[in-house]
Amino acid sequence: MLKNTLFKSYFYLFGIIVAFTFSCDGLGNKNKVKSDDEIVDFILKSNNGIKDSLANQMFNKGVFYINHSDFPKAREYFQKADSICPNTPVILNSIGNVTSRIDGGLEAIRYFDKALKYDSSFIKTYNNYGCCLNGLKKYKEAKNIFYLGLERTSKYKFDRQMIYVNLADSYYMLGQKRKALELLDSAKINLEDKNLHDEIIYFEDKINSESLK
Repeated sequence: MLKNTLFKSYFYLFGIIVAFTFSCDGLGNKNKVKSDDEIVDFILKSNNGIKDSLANQMFNKGVFYINHSDFPKAREYFQKADSICPNTPVILNSIGNVTSRIDGGLEAIRYFDKALKYDSSFIKTYNNYGCCLNGLKKYKEAKNIFYLGLERTSKYKFDRQMIYVNLADSYYMLGQKRKALELLDSAKINLEDKNLHDEIIYFEDKINSESLK
């Protein structure tokens, strides 16, 4: 990753994190444009919640293709999983995430809305929805979604840490740098993933090198 030109927006599947990078003239540039994405993933110790074995198989194939940056193929398998187990939040999130990459955020929003309609307690939807809105430069709307996510509970501390990081990006893009730093501090508490920790440190250093508001 070229840290002087790229920053990541962290979309979150149930067992995989996908960091979509955006090219820019420095971290937080307000003219972000999608580049060829660097994909960062790691498997969490969690169940994906898909009970049907065939749907689960289709979902896992979709994850396989995300790992190989074949987003259209990944969406094809996520949609197959959705046809077997319709309205499953983790599947709808996955379709929304790859649709954001293929067709843009406006096309993806309906999947996140649908996921919340069927399960408003699924915290990962709020993170992914907010990331999608950040990508559309709808930072105030993204903030509202992230805060709704923080009101939800999760047995995985990483869920909240991901929201803190992406919410910090919303504040940064709105010019509220002190608040962004506060949120990054919250994200670092008991954070175990070294890669994400390093990204946060870089983000903090970037903000601290600028005049604060």
